Amino acid sequence: VLDNEEFSRFMGAPTNDIKDLLLMTSEKAKNNASIL
Repeated sequence: VLDNEEFSRFMGAPTNDIKDLLLMTSEKAKNNASIL
């Protein structure tokens, strides 16, 4: 989850970059959950 500062920074990024970022973080979350 991005905090407000990080989110405002990413708001300047192209939409595809944001989508990729969300996909990456959700994949990491899945991996972390499976490790736990």
